[in-house]
Amino acid sequence: MAFFLEKIENKFKKHKNNYKLQGLIVFSALVIWVFAKALWPSGFRHEKIIFQKTSANQVQAQDLSHLKIEKAIEKPFPRSLEISAKLTIPDKDIFIVSSRVTGRLESLKAAVGDSVTGGAALGTIWSPDFATAVEELTIAQGQKNSSLIQLTVKKIDSMGIRMEDIKNGATTVFPIRSPINGVVLDRKMNAGASLQVGDQILVLGRLGAMQLQADILSEQSLLIKNGMKVMLDEFPEAEAQVVSVSPIVDANTRLIKLKADITKNFAQKVPQETLLKARVVLEIKNSLVLPLKALIRDSENEFIMVQSKSDPSLFSKVKVVVRDRLADEMMIDSNPDVDANSMVVSEGALLLERYLSDEEAD
Repeated sequence: MAFFLEKIENKFKKHKNNYKLQGLIVFSALVIWVFAKALWPSGFRHEKIIFQKTSANQVQAQDLSHLKIEKAIEKPFPRSLEISAKLTIPDKDIFIVSSRVTGRLESLKAAVGDSVTGGAALGTIWSPDFATAVEELTIAQGQKNSSLIQLTVKKIDSMGIRMEDIKNGATTVFPIRSPINGVVLDRKMNAGASLQVGDQILVLGRLGAMQLQADILSEQSLLIKNGMKVMLDEFPEAEAQVVSVSPIVDANTRLIKLKADITKNFAQKVPQETLLKARVVLEIKNSLVLPLKALIRDSENEFIMVQSKSDPSLFSKVKVVVRDRLADEMMIDSNPDVDANSMVVSEGALLLERYLSDEEAD
């Protein structure tokens, strides 16, 4: 026995320092825990909303501070048709710069997106037709033949060449000038290209009025009429109006072209050719309107969480049919469980629904 006691005593002496260190660590941890408990009254317990399921589609919330609840209202609401539209310059404000002579495109300094002013040089053309016309003019002027001078000047004008360019020394190469103040939308050719009469060189657009253009299905076109209002989800301050729905179906795409003029311009500057989500307003009627954030979905249906009128802590999961929606609001079909006095959860509805789902899974 004495032998075993002596062995235990030697082992304790050997690990004495380790036992002291472990004791110090345990003591420090206890001190930290006590101070933390005093400074943080809630301790280390994770705070969460406590729910109690009362039926298959009902849940009770003991704390409503984590939920945002809004009132359903009845008001005029647009029934609309959603389309994808391109913001562009109207056809009447688009100008094609084309060649009126045969020759060669010597230079083209205008690039897509460049702003241009009326009369500004966009590039140059070399043309034997122009050289011949200049020579004829020189001969007619030398002969002082006014009728021939007049005919030659008309010929030069028909080529799209200004007499002032000839006075400035142009004989075989002349400048291409912009017909408008606007922007370059497209380049059809590059420097060095051969030219024939009618060849397109540049496409210019006059800035100002803008237009929406969309390709729609033939069945959609039956619902849309000229004069209908068009709204843009991304830019609620903008307005447009349908000006034409083509009667012709595209042979390749089987789609119909719709055009709507912007009647109220954007506060923001939106690049031309931008694709936007638009809505054609088919009619406006009084409807039950809810905040769009109140909507929760599963794989098949859409729901909202409705607050009980008799017990504000009780919420019911109600299936709804959304007839139309805007950026932050939605219109639903008439529903026996929702009226203009109903209160719905717009923030926190997903948490309530998830709790119901978890309970169902259990």
